[in-house]
Amino acid sequence: MGLLQDVKSFLSGFSTTMRTTLRPPVTHLYPYAQPNLPPGSHGSLALLEDDDGTERCISCYQCERVCPSRVIKIDAHKNPTGKGLILDDFVIDHMNCMYCGLCVEVCPVDAIAFTTNFEWSTYNAEEMVVHKDWLYENGRKAQAWRTVKQGLAIRGPDGKMQEGVEMP
Repeated sequence: MGLLQDVKSFLSGFSTTMRTTLRPPVTHLYPYAQPNLPPGSHGSLALLEDDDGTERCISCYQCERVCPSRVIKIDAHKNPTGKGLILDDFVIDHMNCMYCGLCVEVCPVDAIAFTTNFEWSTYNAEEMVVHKDWLYENGRKAQAWRTVKQGLAIRGPDGKMQEGVEMP
């Protein structure tokens, strides 16, 4: 009885092995083959500019207030020529960020967005704390995505946001 059960078990496992051997592989040779990330992927955060290069951030502090991890710090001063605030520094600690997207959702002017850049390995934890200049540069060079709620858009090669991108 035991020998028959063992042979049956072996043949069942062997048939599964032979079936999957004939299929194409589902794994990718990362990092040699980069993954095709879908729109709306939660990679690193970036600050976006208007098409004319002006800062979108109005220093309303809503992203700082809504962040559950408290990783966003904004420094701003009062505009001497008019109303509102001028952004001095925008700091994000990517090491402690949960990438929940609340900061992206709450921004009234779409100044902060996710990018498809997800490769964040480093030997120095201080490199994970990024400032305003790095965030704007990240927004310029990376594909910055807005959320589905705001209307999906991607920054094209010309640097302008292209509306009406379809979700896969």
